[in-house]
Amino acid sequence: MSSELSNTSFPNFQHHIFVTKSSRHEYFSLLGLASTVTVLPRVGSDEECFFEAGKMVVSRSDVLVAIWNGKPARGLGGTADIVKFAHDEKHLDIKWINPDVDGKIETISARVFP
Repeated sequence: MSSELSNTSFPNFQHHIFVTKSSRHEYFSLLGLASTVTVLPRVGSDEECFFEAGKMVVSRSDVLVAIWNGKPARGLGGTADIVKFAHDEKHLDIKWINPDVDGKIETISARVFP
């Protein structure tokens, strides 16, 4: 894996979302590795901001790789919401890795054919 992130989008959220100082430090350290950073405008709550950031990532993708347990999102913008957006709105192929099923990889095809 490259030590540089090529591109990232992140929400304009409140800094209190970090549980610990180390998680905040880790986040900003990783962010510092990105060659391009897109800061999205604040659109409401932190959850709404995370959802918008997830949709931006999906909109810039050709395929989505989702590490997801298959459960509903615990809040707006969770993995389930992003997978649903990629499937229903953007018709992306999704590579789904379910960590609760020994990392089994499934392909969810959502291409619309004429």
